[in-house]
Amino acid sequence: GPILLAWYDFLDKLGGGGWVARFATQKPKLYIGVVPTTQSVASGELMATALSMASTALPLLDKGAPIKLVVPSPSVLNAYYGGVLGWAKRPNAAMLAMDYLMSVRGQTVWNGSGGQASALSGIPNTLDSRTLELTDLRNYPNSAIGPYRDNWNRMFKAQ
Repeated sequence: GPILLAWYDFLDKLGGGGWVARFATQKPKLYIGVVPTTQSVASGELMATALSMASTALPLLDKGAPIKLVVPSPSVLNAYYGGVLGWAKRPNAAMLAMDYLMSVRGQTVWNGSGGQASALSGIPNTLDSRTLELTDLRNYPNSAIGPYRDNWNRMFKAQ
């Protein structure tokens, strides 16, 4: 999807252009999704992964997996948005839920396990959102995904 396109575009720019192509020449072992990739790092099958998520890595860390979650600075920030629909059957209940989610307590519960950032400053155990680049997914329209995927497949299947 668009966020993966943004991630690899970010890596390409950070690496001075052509990073993905150079990465492909290393003949990496590819997995579908971050869960099996992160589990493979935890088991020792892989030494590292270029992409994981806190929600995948932190439970493994909590169980004693010999891994470390590293978020580079700068890095990519995928924002999550919320709102209350005007036609909601119970708009007051929906507003109460949104108020909680955007409170210090709600943000601590939602993002405070580590490896994530909050829209609010001062939330314990969260990343500093000022070191993250907010991804504008409008720069990665669905029409760009197919050509990028085709190019990716050519690079990685040509190993």
